[in-house]
Amino acid sequence: MDNLAQVRSILDPMLESADPQLLLEHLADDVRFLVRGPGPEAATSSAGGKTAVLDYFETLGDLLCFWQATYEVRDDEVVARVEESYVLQPADLPVQSELALIFELADGLITGLLVVEDPTPVSPPARSTAGRGW
Repeated sequence: MDNLAQVRSILDPMLESADPQLLLEHLADDVRFLVRGPGPEAATSSAGGKTAVLDYFETLGDLLCFWQATYEVRDDEVVARVEESYVLQPADLPVQSELALIFELADGLITGLLVVEDPTPVSPPARSTAGRGW
């Protein structure tokens, strides 16, 4: 299975069920995980390991069900562009947001995951000189 098919086979069921546990078995034990906020001066937080990834997605809860993903391949990475829209009640306030999930894979496991909140456009940080990730 190629990287795109693998990410789709993981992410689509996770979004449909809003169950981030489905992601866990596909993560390397030492997965690198970064979250970058919106804007050019955005803060980036990083952590490692499966627990950090699970904690991030669990805080989103049922919002995952509102996500609609489209996919593309960039070099050895898979980019999932995610959009969500819903109406916040009781204020009847429409909410819309975007993010990108950028996956690195090796030997059938996700070894890196970068979440870019409100990406415009999606561009991962420059690669390290060692050639590994972000």
